[in-house]
Amino acid sequence: MPLTIAINTIGIFHYTLTDETGATLDSSEGQEPLPYLHGGGNIIPGLEKHLAGKSVGDKFKAEVPPDEAYGEYDPNGEIKIHQRDLPKGFEFVEGRRIMTRGHNGEPEPLWMLSKLGAYFTFTCNHPLAGKTLFFDIEVVGVRPANKEELAHGHPHGIDGTASHHH
Repeated sequence: MPLTIAINTIGIFHYTLTDETGATLDSSEGQEPLPYLHGGGNIIPGLEKHLAGKSVGDKFKAEVPPDEAYGEYDPNGEIKIHQRDLPKGFEFVEGRRIMTRGHNGEPEPLWMLSKLGAYFTFTCNHPLAGKTLFFDIEVVGVRPANKEELAHGHPHGIDGTASHHH
């Protein structure tokens, strides 16, 4: 019986992500497949749910609603920051992600939305918040996670031997 994706396994898959219009938002085509630790919170919950129980060779489509992906869009999640409060030479690039410190001191991402005069508008909403996501998936590998991957909470490459620093 083939190994299936379950808690403490590394699932390895190719994907194409599209929106409700069919426009491609992201894809692993022409790249290495994506490895993830099942149960490790490495990918959005809705996609992880669809991958559970799958094995090598499985191809399927998965529709993931906002509440199982990046959440609903929060209109109160926008903030305006005056240019003088940003680093010198800071440039506006729509959609650009920057990291800041949240109220609890933890790193928190913000995405640039717009610039009007000396004010930059940022949002704490992920660019895909509020969107239903559509995936075409092909599972290309499943293996047990090794002790180091389990301790670190993520895969160390396709075969578990990638070296990295924490």
